Amino acid sequence: MNPEALSNPPANPPQVIDGFTTPSPITLGQIALLEKIKSPLVAANAPCELLDLLPSLYLLSMSAREGLEHLPTLQADALAWADTLSHQQAIEATQKAQAALQAFFAALPRETEEDKATAPKKA
Repeated sequence: MNPEALSNPPANPPQVIDGFTTPSPITLGQIALLEKIKSPLVAANAPCELLDLLPSLYLLSMSAREGLEHLPTLQADALAWADTLSHQQAIEATQKAQAALQAFFAALPRETEEDKATAPKKA
């Protein structure tokens, strides 16, 4: 654990808390980071204990570029950040993250039966 992160937990700026109430769309960069850490929010059959979920929620509270900088100390940073959240804020964060992820994946193009029928055959 990073003792500095624990002794100086990051503040919860109002825009982060507001973001959980009205989440901005998930970015491709954030999805990539969630995949990198094998987040239970995006990985099939990933364990979904609170300790596994906190780093994902923490990464979703910032840009992907900023999140990348936190990867080496992610667990400690996420725990320190979580200590600043109330129970209600944590529940809302989880619900809003799931809704934003569903919206992201729903917006991705899907291959239709017509696309399959007209696609060139692979050799």
